[in-house]
Parts: sequence; C-alpha cells; structure tokens
Amino acid sequence: MQVNKPKVARPSVAKAINAEKLIKRLQEHALANQFTNPQALMNQTQVHAALGLLKKVAPDLAAQQIEGEIDHTLTIKWKSK
Repeated sequence: MQVNKPKVARPSVAKAINAEKLIKRLQEHALANQFTNPQALMNQTQVHAALGLLKKVAPDLAAQQIEGEIDHTLTIKWKSK
C-alpha cells in the first residue's frame, strides 16, 4: 500500500509563508469570542486558508510514525497484613 506523503512547498514559497504568524492568528481566533476580542475572530474561509498554508510549511505530525524499543524494569512491593 502506498502512503501519501504531505506535499511540502518549494523553499522559496515556504520562506514567504510565515508559519509563526499563522499559528499566532489561529490561536487568537481559537481563544477569542465576540465579547473578549472580536477582532481576532476569523471566518471559515480565513481559517481554511491559514490551515492550508500551514500544511505547506509544517509537517503533519499526526502522520509521523515513531518507532523504537522501551527497555524498563518495573518492581512492585507491597506489605502484607
């Protein structure tokens, strides 16, 4: 089975996309409401566009697989009555 790898933008395009600003803007949107900070709210199109640009420059960590072994010893002691 072929695994679809996320497409990453060319370096010149990736440089033009400021991931830090996108992340900050999305965080402000997520934490805002119409009473506390109405200027931070984004419409659905803006959120979709920001997420699309982020996917171009940042890898999807949910799609990453981490492999390794854990070597650990667990000792349990209890007192008997």
